[in-house]
Amino acid sequence: NVYRGEGDGELKRIATAEGRVFVDEGLREGVRYRYAVSAILGEGETPLSEPVEVETAPRPQLEGVDPLPPDRLILTFSEEMGGSAQNPSAYELFDLNAVAGARSPLRPSSALLVTPFRVMLTFPGKALRPGGVYLIAVSGLSSRKGAPLGEASVEFRIPGEPKPPSDLSLMIVHPNPVCVGRGTTRLIFDHLPPGTVISIYSMDGSPVISLPPAGPEGRVRWNLMDSSSNPVPPGVYIFRAEFEGKVRSGKVAVVR
Repeated sequence: NVYRGEGDGELKRIATAEGRVFVDEGLREGVRYRYAVSAILGEGETPLSEPVEVETAPRPQLEGVDPLPPDRLILTFSEEMGGSAQNPSAYELFDLNAVAGARSPLRPSSALLVTPFRVMLTFPGKALRPGGVYLIAVSGLSSRKGAPLGEASVEFRIPGEPKPPSDLSLMIVHPNPVCVGRGTTRLIFDHLPPGTVISIYSMDGSPVISLPPAGPEGRVRWNLMDSSSNPVPPGVYIFRAEFEGKVRSGKVAVVR
């Protein structure tokens, strides 16, 4: 006999298994379950085994959308996302300002997992217009633990006059790792407040280069050269972003 309980609740018999393997279906996401078994001997039953605990992966949620006009969106999820999050066909953008019959979906040209919880979508052309109202629909995604997202959508508005970021909280670095020789020759620090200074260091703390401050577009590009205009060797580097006394740092990898 197989017994199951939720959390610290009572163990109740849910099935009689004839073999050594039992598959429990229909479990809810993000729930802790306890299981115990007993053996049937004639007309009797042995005492329950010591319970074992398992916890199902929580279902991921689409928590927010950060527009980066004119062509990018940052989606934030509640759970670490898997490789399916980098499939552009999982996303559809609808322009709610368009006439109802003309609201054909626009798919992104790329989807990049910039952190385990955040995906950057890039759309062709200047898809996000100031003052526009849009809906982003997501389907077919799974978390890193395999829990399905199902279908989700969020409606959002683009401000009439896009404002530059006021802090480093939405800064993204892409591509990371940067693989030289696959058509990529630079690393981009994106969505920065104007005036942000990016400095690059080797892993032992030696300075490599200090890049020009971010301009109005909020973007800094590193051409993978050091301060003497020599290509940096492959390896892991530390970046340091500073704006108005606030600092954010991280690591980037260069592959040649």
